[in-house]
Amino acid sequence: MKKALLLPALVAAFPLAATAQTNVTLYGIADAAVGAADRGSSVGNSMQVFSGVQSTSRFGLRGSEDLGGGLKAVMNLEAGYSIDDGTSDASSSGLFQRRAVVGLEGGFGTVLLGRDYTPGYTLAQISDVMSYGLFGNLLAVQSPWGTSAGSSGAAQIAAPASNLGYASRVSNGLHYTSPVIAGGLRIRALYASGERDVDTATVKKSAGNVMGVGASYASGP
Repeated sequence: MKKALLLPALVAAFPLAATAQTNVTLYGIADAAVGAADRGSSVGNSMQVFSGVQSTSRFGLRGSEDLGGGLKAVMNLEAGYSIDDGTSDASSSGLFQRRAVVGLEGGFGTVLLGRDYTPGYTLAQISDVMSYGLFGNLLAVQSPWGTSAGSSGAAQIAAPASNLGYASRVSNGLHYTSPVIAGGLRIRALYASGERDVDTATVKKSAGNVMGVGASYASGP
């Protein structure tokens, strides 16, 4: 019974706290550019407006509520869109496909439920000199017309694989981030359920389950 009540209580924590002094921030990125190319005499010149050249265009809500005793309820909803034509990324993967989490933050770290980044993606982003901006995932150099000028970009890799073969985000996840310990160590862990009840003749019930763990160390000024 305790297990059955834990998740509803966690999900309800933020809406209930919203009647008090909830801090909610509306944020976003609008990224667009114009490109032109001379594609040779047989094709001719072309011009195009692009969305998400340096960073993916997005909008989101980020909120927190102090519950007292060093405990906070936190949430983050983030959606992507194409600023060149106004379409949403929601058609194939849901409205808040970039991030949709709710959870608790305290001295123990942060525990989140929902769709979030994997530990591998987060660690790769920390170590990427461009923070996965400008050149995109894998530091690929790829023209807007789809012809790669360097290594293959994420757009050329079948979903959900990306970023050197690991998923960027997973749904139905329990995500944990530790506080900074031992002078600079931070640990991230993930378990996401494929939400299958039984084995079938072709698919195990564990299919779709995702586990991940990562650690980073930062020190100095």
